[in-house]
Amino acid sequence: MKRGALLEEVGGPMTNFFKTLSLTPQKLRYKLGIAFFLMSLIPLFVCTFFVLAYIYPETRYDFTIGSSAMFVIIAITLFITLLGFSVIRQMVDPVVTIARKAKQVAEGRTDAAFDIVREDEIGDLSDSLTKMTSRIKETITELHAYSEKTKEINIEIQQKVLTLSNLLQIGNLISAGTPLEEVIGAIIEKLGQLEMTASSFIYVLESEGVLIRRWVQNIEPSLLPERVTFGSGLLGKVASQGEGLIVDSKGGGGLETKELRYTLRLKNLAIFPVTSRGVVVGLLGAGNNLDQFFFREDDLETIRVFVKQISIAVENDLLTKRAKELQMKDELTKLYNEKFTRQRLEEEIRRAIRYQRPCSLILVDIDHFQMVKTQSQPELLKQVAKEIEKQITEVDRAARFDRDLFALIIPERNKKEATQLAESLRRTIEEQYGQGRGFQGQKVTMSAGVSENPIDGSTAEALIQKAKEALTTAKSLGKNRVVA
Repeated sequence: MKRGALLEEVGGPMTNFFKTLSLTPQKLRYKLGIAFFLMSLIPLFVCTFFVLAYIYPETRYDFTIGSSAMFVIIAITLFITLLGFSVIRQMVDPVVTIARKAKQVAEGRTDAAFDIVREDEIGDLSDSLTKMTSRIKETITELHAYSEKTKEINIEIQQKVLTLSNLLQIGNLISAGTPLEEVIGAIIEKLGQLEMTASSFIYVLESEGVLIRRWVQNIEPSLLPERVTFGSGLLGKVASQGEGLIVDSKGGGGLETKELRYTLRLKNLAIFPVTSRGVVVGLLGAGNNLDQFFFREDDLETIRVFVKQISIAVENDLLTKRAKELQMKDELTKLYNEKFTRQRLEEEIRRAIRYQRPCSLILVDIDHFQMVKTQSQPELLKQVAKEIEKQITEVDRAARFDRDLFALIIPERNKKEATQLAESLRRTIEEQYGQGRGFQGQKVTMSAGVSENPIDGSTAEALIQKAKEALTTAKSLGKNRVVA
């Protein structure tokens, strides 16, 4: 057996023996009893014995106490008293220290350390308070972390609410039939309110295979090409492939992507094609300059919703344009519109040329129309339209060609016959609203210009131009007349 182990084996029982004799492992109640005994009973007993022996030397104790012995007894008494005081102090000082540090903890100083190491209740109390303080500190740290997380969640909720509100507003604009320019402008504005899409741009289809830049937010327009051809350049490739491109702190893209980010001065960028009925009709690009940022799935889903709204707005615009193109009648007067009139005039001219028959065109304009009150103008136009319909036959066609300009296609009649019809209509309007009668207090007459195929041209545009020239002449000659 080694010497150290032997000493430890021999010294262990001795150490435990002396430790048992000391007050260290004893509980506080026991130490308090010892202290009370030392400071009260033993000193009192010694003093009593000393007094009796000193005052009554003839007592039965059979010995006398001299001066030197007296001082020894007093010294022993004082020593015992000081020893009791020391024991009490060993109990009281740690309690005071613990109380002071507990107050510091109560004031919020969780770094206070209860470093009193003892094997009695005070040691247990110190250890318990140390663990409690540690737990309080951990709890405060967790609460602080939770508070920061709550702030982040609140900010995220506010962003979601703002995004939802923006999407609802845009949806309302689309539902109300707002023009495409206003809808896309609103989308760009709403995108700019989101930190992840602070910078954005939108391209829309100009012609087959070509996109044109229409809206830009927080990006210098000159940094983006005005037109993008499908398959050409990074933007053209995104448009032709029909798939989105995401570039952020996680990476994405190649050399062209890095060049585009550098050109646009954006660290993070998301580009999505806008599709309508499976056809790419635009591009939406959005990004920011945030460090260590990456697009989460929620962020990308939000951008996709904006893309969908752009798609709906573009599709509505196309449908509106097609509806106008297909519309044959003017909503106010219920006469045919200009587009239909031009197409029908071309058909009538081709038929007239084929069968060598005349075809005439009359353009009628209301004199002094601008002098009529704005709120009264629609009613005047309706009245004139009704008079025109009364004058024409079932083979003739009447149309509202412009604001107060009407067109009459007169098949099978030459210029002379068309001029007679125009003159009849002029007299009717004059009798109704001229010669002092007026329309709501305002004198109204009309002027007309007449052209004929093939004398004045063999196309619709040629006849229209010739009739306009004749109408201009009628106006210059004093109005209220017909010129052929």
